[in-house]
Order: sequence, then C-alpha cells, then structure tokens
Amino acid sequence: MSPTPTFGRYAEIPVEQMTTEQRAAARAEAASGEPGFGISACKYLISRNIVVSSASAQLTFRNNFNTEADVDGFWDGGVLEVSSPNINGGAFTDVTAAAVGGSFVSGGYTGELRTDAMNPLAGRMAWSGDSAGYITTVVNLGPNVNGQTIKLRWRMGTDLFASRPGWRIDSLVFTNASCQ
Repeated sequence: MSPTPTFGRYAEIPVEQMTTEQRAAARAEAASGEPGFGISACKYLISRNIVVSSASAQLTFRNNFNTEADVDGFWDGGVLEVSSPNINGGAFTDVTAAAVGGSFVSGGYTGELRTDAMNPLAGRMAWSGDSAGYITTVVNLGPNVNGQTIKLRWRMGTDLFASRPGWRIDSLVFTNASCQ
C-alpha cells in the first residue's frame, strides 16, 4: 500500500496518484517558515485521526529545522504535541509530558526556548537551532495513548526578533498505529 499524506488538502490522495505539482504542494503545506522581525507567532500542523493499537506505538518522520539560535540560547523552535480524549480533557499536550508518557528514541528536542523574547513556547524543550538538513526522528507515542484515537500537532513558536528559514517535516510512518 502506498503512503498517503496525513494532513493538508491532499490528505486523501495516495502519493502515486498525485501529480508532481500536488506532491510539491503537499510538501509545502507541511513546511513551516518563520514570520520574520517584529512578530511573535505560533504556527501549527494537525494530523488526521490516528488510532493507536499498542503501548509500543511509534512515529518516525524526517525533520529539518533551521530556527533562530545563537550563543545566548534558543529563541525559536518547534514541538510535537498529542491530543487524546483520556489526557488533559483532549487538550494538546507535549508528547514527552508524563501524562502522555511518550519519549524520543532518536532525533529529539535540542534545547529549551528562552523565556525573554515573547515566544509562545518559551521555557519548553523544542527542536531549535540548525539540524543541517533532514534528520530522522523516532518517537514512542507512550503507553497512555494505547487504545485511543489521537491527533498530533507540530507546533512552531517564534519570538519578536530575527528569523531563519524555519521547520519542515516529511515522510511520516506509524508503527502500531494507523490513520483514519
């Protein structure tokens, strides 16, 4: 069976049935750029429903980020959050929070975002800095989402000042979970 994008306007079209333009547009929809100087912002992408069938469910995806960071710290960055009806009333919660029980096998967060520049994700661990190209991220979704229908949210927060190219994700693969 061929992979199908899990979100965006092309979510129902199998990849091999997409035109070259549709594939490029689907990838562009999954890319998050930074808004630039003077704007504190939060952008996000939300998945379709995902049915988790095991406590050992995993998500593997390609992750490419180049966000504002310097010798003083991490200013902009992205996080992965889970919405599950049995956790925090369905509110999106960081995948690594104890309530979710998730963890990174590889390609996890790179640093804590600074708290003094009005980033909406300030104080949280995030992917920040420069990954120098795509890296593979493997996430244990956590035992607390076993048997649940969840949604995932890739959320990027930026501060008020400088910007960088942004954050991109690609090639999502679920193990012991499936998209509805």
